[in-house]
Amino acid sequence: MRADRHLAVVATCVLVVLAGCSAVVPPDGDGPETNASDANRVDSCTTITEPGRYELAGDITDAGADQCIRIKSSDVTFDGGGHAVDGVGEFGTAGVIAGGGGDRVENVTVRNVAVSGWDDGIRYVSVTDGRIEGTTTEDNRIGTFLVRSSGNVLADNAARENAVHGISLADASDGNRLVNNTAAGNTLFGVHLVGGATDNRLVDNVARGNEMGVALIAADGNEVRGTAATGNRIGGVWLSAANDTVVADNEVSNRFYGIVLMDGSGNNTIAGNAATENQVGVRLHFSPGNAIENNTASENRAQGILLISSAGNRIANNTVTDNGQGISLIDSGDAALSNNVVRGNERAGIAGASGGSDDESNGGSTRGG
Repeated sequence: MRADRHLAVVATCVLVVLAGCSAVVPPDGDGPETNASDANRVDSCTTITEPGRYELAGDITDAGADQCIRIKSSDVTFDGGGHAVDGVGEFGTAGVIAGGGGDRVENVTVRNVAVSGWDDGIRYVSVTDGRIEGTTTEDNRIGTFLVRSSGNVLADNAARENAVHGISLADASDGNRLVNNTAAGNTLFGVHLVGGATDNRLVDNVARGNEMGVALIAADGNEVRGTAATGNRIGGVWLSAANDTVVADNEVSNRFYGIVLMDGSGNNTIAGNAATENQVGVRLHFSPGNAIENNTASENRAQGILLISSAGNRIANNTVTDNGQGISLIDSGDAALSNNVVRGNERAGIAGASGGSDDESNGGSTRGG
């Protein structure tokens, strides 16, 4: 029976030999398939209103549209095919935009496209359960911008040389996952969470050469893990009025600060980070009730760990070596220090804590005065 089906296909090919034959018998014998792409070709700025797969056929350059690729439907994949969507830099414009304008969409994927010269390179507004992957956003105001968008995955993207932020999540953009992205050379923040963006996970990203590497501002309950925040002009990871956040297992080496908590940031966990060759490794200012545990702070020019006007913090099991000063508490009462290794620092190993001394292993518990 299977031989008969192969003969039938061969006979069909003979009849259409002048036009070529694209029919094949699949291995499971379910019937013929075609090898033609099922993608809809896009060769200019357009609005997508139906589900399906869309592929950019070539570069779009110097586009004057307010919104070049406009996705208004759920269940869409837009594949740039490595091509560019390039604009002329007008305020309020977007290179690729999904949702917005009252459209709530889900399962939208944008991939493999270079977007430059827009106010927002890629903008998701009220998009859920989508993906942005393998894109490059460069020379926009904001590279990739999520607004009121939740449950999305941003993976393997490069956001560089944008005028404000590389990647920004705002206005209750919750439960998103950012993995293996690079935000480099952006004027202000590499990765930016603001406006109640909660329950987002940032894992294994790179943030370098920005003003701030990763900044969480009034954004609670997030996680920053495994990130290399290095070579930034001010700081690596910056929390302002941000609570209940985990900052763990990151590498931070920047001009001024490795990790900064300020403006009432509380109940955060700063753990397992390597803060080296900053001015200050870990700095808290007006930030009470945090846990600073199992970090390494070494070769920082001023302090390894510095608390200013920050009461009730726990500082435990850290290794603080070869800094200008080890651990310094300024007007930071009720600090609990235990089991820290503090040695080889140029000035006081532990300053400002009751019972503290130069260059010691801080066994047991020391309460800050």
